[in-house]
Amino acid sequence: MPEFMELFENRNELPFLTKPFNKEELVKIVADFLKTKIELLSESYAPISADRFLIFKEMPVQAFMKMTGLGKYLPVFNKGAEVHEEDFRKYIDKGIQYLFIKKEEYEEFIKVSNENLGLKLGVEASDSDEGKNKLEEQVFLQFHSIEGIHRALRDLGIKETTIELADRFYKTILVNLKKSPKMASILGKLVTKKNYLYQLGILTSYLSVAILEKTELNNNENSERLVTASICQDISLDNEDLAKIVNIEDQTFKDLPFDTKEEVMTHPIRSAQLLIDQGVFSSETANIIREHHERPDGSGFPRNLDSSNLGELSCIFIIAHHFSHRLLTEPLSADTLGSINSELKEQFSQGNFEKAYEGFVNSFKS
Repeated sequence: MPEFMELFENRNELPFLTKPFNKEELVKIVADFLKTKIELLSESYAPISADRFLIFKEMPVQAFMKMTGLGKYLPVFNKGAEVHEEDFRKYIDKGIQYLFIKKEEYEEFIKVSNENLGLKLGVEASDSDEGKNKLEEQVFLQFHSIEGIHRALRDLGIKETTIELADRFYKTILVNLKKSPKMASILGKLVTKKNYLYQLGILTSYLSVAILEKTELNNNENSERLVTASICQDISLDNEDLAKIVNIEDQTFKDLPFDTKEEVMTHPIRSAQLLIDQGVFSSETANIIREHHERPDGSGFPRNLDSSNLGELSCIFIIAHHFSHRLLTEPLSADTLGSINSELKEQFSQGNFEKAYEGFVNSFKS
């Protein structure tokens, strides 16, 4: 096209890309060709769950809304403005899941946000009735705590506030299970289906600890390992649809591109390695994460381990994960619960899974 000819400094050396290529490759080759820096507007902003801002009394940063199709960001809340829930609900009710903040404020936002969540969960972790919120509000805080921990570990590296937040998260679970020792009594409050990745972390945390408490392995160290594994099991994934793939024989998995299949297959190993690299998490916790998609008959991934090669903590976690996954992807009903129990009894009650399954059953008994 003649109007573009002036861009070509040397028409004998035109850039060439082979399909399929990704956004980064395309931007780099155009930038190199034009010999200038290209700054994508979308890379100047970071997404934050819209209801995440409800933990604040006033806005810690300016927040923007992405204008669909226009590639522009419109400021909707100013830094220092008082936070009113109804203002954010207007956006959430319209299906706007994320607001955006400037990338240069991202690290500070995560730090302040996690500190705020830690303080609020600190009140919830207290065993007195004074200042306690409803369980729904605690789950709301726990939901955003998992998001905050994921973002901090993946994007910023380990921080003291991240460890503190994980500890507060763990303590609120113990308090809630002490108040309601039968899982059935709190189950409905845990299944809110906001975001699969974070709800899976919450539900698996509660159920794995509830199962553990009915076994001989019950102690604080093992409880912390299971909760940390629950929070971080899919930390290397940020795609809900990929996280929902639990069977590599399903057509959903088979239809994926090769590199995406690899991402799914290796995410337990990559998530475990991310924790190991931080240098503060136990090898037992990393091993639970590494094995959370294995199955008793050896049909799981990434290493096709069977019941005889899986530790008891991993067996507890795998049952909790399987139950939680089905509950978050199917209707919450008596039929669903009966179907899950039948499946677990048939496939997850033998060998090294025997005690874990007994603990699962007992966690629902009065």
